[in-house]
Amino acid sequence: MRHDGEEFLYVHTGAVRLLTGFYEPIETRRGDSACLDASMGHNVVSVSEDDATILWVTSL
Repeated sequence: MRHDGEEFLYVHTGAVRLLTGFYEPIETRRGDSACLDASMGHNVVSVSEDDATILWVTSL
C-alpha cells in the first residue's frame, strides 16, 4: 500500500512484522511504535500466536 502522508503504528498487544519498501522487515512487540512516510510501500502482519491489536494513525 502507498499513499500521501505519514503513518504511526503502536502495538497494544501481541507482535507484528512491519514491512516497508525501503527497509528490512522489523518485528514490533507490545509497547513498540514506529513512524513512516506513507509514500513508500508498507504493510503489517501479525506474528503472535493470537491476533495482535494495534493503533494505526494516518496523517495527510
